[in-house]
Amino acid sequence: MYPVQDKQPSYPILFWIVRMIYLAKRAFNHLRFMDFSLLPGRIGHILWKLRIISFWQRFIVKHYHLPQQEYNNLSETSENSKNI
Repeated sequence: MYPVQDKQPSYPILFWIVRMIYLAKRAFNHLRFMDFSLLPGRIGHILWKLRIISFWQRFIVKHYHLPQQEYNNLSETSENSKNI
């Protein structure tokens, strides 16, 4: 195992392909959730001011809700763990 800066003697092409796949997946997730914390500058600020990010997070990103019965079961188990 060598650092990224060192030349990869065995499989440099495979290393490059796997790294590009990883970076593409990471970029896709940032765009999917409109996470511009890694994008400094005006672009993220402009999208935030135009409320595009809040619109995206409210209507496009899927939200998961816990049913009331499951929520009650969770609160009961947390109360039981406090009594132990």
